[in-house]
Amino acid sequence: MPVDKRGSNVLREVEIQVMDNHVCHSAYYPTYKIPIKGWHLCAGVLEGGKGTCQ
Repeated sequence: MPVDKRGSNVLREVEIQVMDNHVCHSAYYPTYKIPIKGWHLCAGVLEGGKGTCQ
């Protein structure tokens, strides 16, 4: 699916797993400096390819 700034008019869905926050912090903090806190919900695929923006 091509990337478009307008988004999609078609509702889409994806199945992704909820990740442990420690795993998520280890994956994102070194690159993005985003601290993952206890109240955050982290979900996705570490290898990429699936997510809410695709």
